Amino acid sequence: MDFEKTISELYYKYGSFNVRDLVNNNPDLLNALIDDLKRLTGLSFNVANGLLGYSRVRHLGSTGLGSIGYNRRSYSSSYARKLVVEMLDNIRTTTVVSNTGSGNYVPNANLDEINLDEVEGEVLQNGVSSNLNPNTFSMGMILLHEWGHTISGGQYEDVDYDNNGNAIDGKNEGFNELAHDYNRIRRQMGRYSLQSWRRRKTYNLDTMGQTGYMAMNRTSRRRILKTYYRHRPFRLPSHSKFIKIP
Repeated sequence: MDFEKTISELYYKYGSFNVRDLVNNNPDLLNALIDDLKRLTGLSFNVANGLLGYSRVRHLGSTGLGSIGYNRRSYSSSYARKLVVEMLDNIRTTTVVSNTGSGNYVPNANLDEINLDEVEGEVLQNGVSSNLNPNTFSMGMILLHEWGHTISGGQYEDVDYDNNGNAIDGKNEGFNELAHDYNRIRRQMGRYSLQSWRRRKTYNLDTMGQTGYMAMNRTSRRRILKTYYRHRPFRLPSHSKFIKIP
């Protein structure tokens, strides 16, 4: 796909969302990211001069013709659409950097930079239980999560802390606004999917031997904790919903 001016820039709105490093060093990741954002939001996307722009014109072709409004037939998330428009319209410049093999993270909360690692993303998606939609941990979801750690995204922590400075994890339903935002997207996307997206119930992994588990519903979370604290042989029923990370 030729990102540069494939369609007239007239139809796209560009802010300061810099993906130049992906254009130059990891176009495959950029392609996958754009496809995923389309699925999550129903919007159209384009890159020009290293900036990611969006359009509410759908079904764009080489002539640039289309109808106004997001693509309702894509069964997208209205909340994901809100966040992505806010992210791309932001007056602050956010820079996305390819970080293959080294993790998805924001290196400094005082900077608007996001490191993306498609290898880690693939590990997460491959670990999704068979009764969950693997897109519940897609690169688009990872991008939105990491953006929430930046200045322009609100500088949210992954978990809240109590008065003693101890992390309150999902076992106490102590997720902060960052986690609730992305569970809201999962809830909306799950309405249109044959496979459930469910909702993340904990940030930290529950480790069984060398394997980590992230529960995606309350029943699975209770089962994991019951096994862990009673030192029973670890076995999750077939209906359990989780992410398994080796």
